[in-house]
Amino acid sequence: MNSQVLAAGLAVVLALCAVAELLAVPRDLPAVVPPTLPQLPPAAAPDDSSLGQSAAIVLARPLFRADRRPLAAAAAAAVDDTLPRLSAIIVTAAGRSALFAGDAGTPMVVAVGGKIGAYHVRTITPDSVSLLGPHGAVKVHPQYAPGGAAPGGPPPASARPNRPL
Repeated sequence: MNSQVLAAGLAVVLALCAVAELLAVPRDLPAVVPPTLPQLPPAAAPDDSSLGQSAAIVLARPLFRADRRPLAAAAAAAVDDTLPRLSAIIVTAAGRSALFAGDAGTPMVVAVGGKIGAYHVRTITPDSVSLLGPHGAVKVHPQYAPGGAAPGGPPPASARPNRPL
């Protein structure tokens, strides 16, 4: 019975402490006012020339093309016309190589540290090659041969499995 009386007394003391805490809180706290946001000037309506330029950029880079690249990469790749087209990147356990389309259709295989024309190969990643040349650093991506079909189309009829009709 002593433990029950002790527990009841402890409960009363805790309840009195809670009431004292509530009464000790000052009631004259300032109201919370949300901060005011600065008013921005109304947006200017775009002129027709900027819309036309934007539309031309979007239409020049179709969304669902396999060879679509960011605009900056396309601009960097067009720095020098003497730089051959990067046609493939080979990444194996033995190393990394870049295949550039040479004159008369002969491929040129270059590894990191190698030279292609006036450019030195700095890095080769699975999707790009970084070069250093007379115009500075350039990052190129593999591109399809002009007029060539993009990969990913249907396989030739001879490669399709025979299915019963």
